[in-house]
Amino acid sequence: MTRNVCFLVLLAEVLFLGTCSAVEYAGQNFRDPFSEVGSRGHRVQTQEPRAALPGPTEPPVVLTGIIWVPGKPRAIINGKHVLTNGMIEGVKVIEIKKNEVRISLNDQEWTLRPERNQ
Repeated sequence: MTRNVCFLVLLAEVLFLGTCSAVEYAGQNFRDPFSEVGSRGHRVQTQEPRAALPGPTEPPVVLTGIIWVPGKPRAIINGKHVLTNGMIEGVKVIEIKKNEVRISLNDQEWTLRPERNQ
């Protein structure tokens, strides 16, 4: 019964209101946000990409000491023991020498030396 009523209501709408017309897009006067050319054919000025910010001038870690064991030296960085080629907080330890440690971060290298207590 409900199906018949719905069909009759739909039939009445079509008969009295006429056939449905197709939906037409009328946005020709608006600029395409994904295009670099505006609606009048002029080139839209876009922002130039910003230059990358310079990296930190100081290394983001602190070298507290070096444990020199021939063949397996360790650096104490931020209170943790790190071996050569080890990583700590995103920083790679490149080389450990008796008096200094070379590290790298984002293609920038630093040489760290432990502070001497006077």
